[in-house]
Amino acid sequence: RDGAVFALPLFGTLARRIECERWARGVATLTAGGIELSEALSITGGALSNSRAVTAADHVASGVREGRALATVMAESGLFPGLVVRLAKAGDEAARLSDGLSSAADLLGEEIDRTLRRVIALIEPATIIVLGGLVALIVVGLLSTVTALNDLMVR
Repeated sequence: RDGAVFALPLFGTLARRIECERWARGVATLTAGGIELSEALSITGGALSNSRAVTAADHVASGVREGRALATVMAESGLFPGLVVRLAKAGDEAARLSDGLSSAADLLGEEIDRTLRRVIALIEPATIIVLGGLVALIVVGLLSTVTALNDLMVR
C-alpha cells in the first residue's frame, strides 16, 4: 500500500519529497548534535511514516554500518533524488555532512511548498466549478417543482 503512494503521479512525488526531507533534516540535526552517523541513520529511519521509505532508510543505515559510502548507499536505495545524494556526498567529502543534509532538507522543503501551492491552485477552481454545478442542480430542481405545481393549479 505504501509503495502505491509513491507511484501516484503528483502525490507520489510529493510524498517521496516529504519523507526525504524528514530523513535529511533528522540526520543533519542528529549529526550536528554529535550523534554518530550510523546511530543517527538508525534513529531517523524510525521517524518516517511510509514503510517503503523506512526500508530504504534501513538499507542506508546497514550499508553505512558495513563501511560503504553514504551517498552510494543513498543512490542505491532509490528513494532519494539525485540532488540530495550529491549534497550528501559533497557534505561528506568536506567533513560537513550535517550542513550538506541540512541544505538538501531546505531545498526539499522549498520544493514541497511550491508543489503544495500548485496543487491548491488547481483544486480551488475545480471546487468552485463543482459547487456551482451543485447549486445549479438545486435551482433546476426547485424551478421544476414550482413549474409542476403551477401546471397542476392551472388544470
